[in-house]
Amino acid sequence: MRNEITFKVYGRMALFTDPITRMGGEKASYAVPTYQALKGIVESNYWKPTIFWVIDEMRVMKEIRTQSRGVKPLV
Repeated sequence: MRNEITFKVYGRMALFTDPITRMGGEKASYAVPTYQALKGIVESNYWKPTIFWVIDEMRVMKEIRTQSRGVKPLV
């Protein structure tokens, strides 16, 4: 028997980024959530210090769209 959980994650805006890609202030997002982002979502919902979560599979139900936004620098 396999222990597993299934849930649906959705939202209007998300940024799945890597700290290395944020050089120069520009933020770039991956088209899919990173492993660490998925693990963080699971741990935020089902946190228990004795459980070690491993993400085996992810399924994208709807295409993740990206967009460009102008950002005003803080002066």
